[in-house]
Amino acid sequence: MVDTATVEKPKKKAGRPPKVKVAETANIDGAVDLGIEDIRNISVTSRKRVSLANPEFDPFKKFKTDPKMYYRALNNRAHNITKREAEGYKLIPEAKFGDLVLGCMPKEDRAERETYVKDKTKNQTNAAVDQFKEEASRGGVETYEEK
Repeated sequence: MVDTATVEKPKKKAGRPPKVKVAETANIDGAVDLGIEDIRNISVTSRKRVSLANPEFDPFKKFKTDPKMYYRALNNRAHNITKREAEGYKLIPEAKFGDLVLGCMPKEDRAERETYVKDKTKNQTNAAVDQFKEEASRGGVETYEEK
C-alpha cells in the first residue's frame, strides 16, 4: 500500500503550453498532414462570409453591364417578383443565384421612386403628429415640439 501523502504529483506549468514546431508534409492537393499532437496547437480563424453585401463576392457581376441601370437581387418567389415588376424592375432570367434572381430598372426611375417613398413617409409622419396633437389638445394635454 502506498502512502498518498508522500507521493508527489508532477506540477503543471501555468499559462499556455509551449509551441511545438510542426513537421509539415504537403499532399497533392496542397493540404498539410499534421500529427494529432500538432493539431491541438492550431488556432482557427473564421473565413470571410459569403454574402451579397460583400463587394468581393458578387455572383451577378458579369450581368451588371449598363451603368445607367440600377441592379438589385430579388427573391425568386412569385408574389415578390410580381410586386417588384409592378415597381418597375425587369428581370434578367439568366442571372440566378440560389433563390435569387437579378432585377434592374433605370436609375432615373429609381430616383423618382425614392423621392415618392420619402414624400409618402413624410406625409404619413406629419399626419400622425397632427392627429396626436389634436387628440392631446382635446384631452387638455399640452404638447411641445423640438426644433
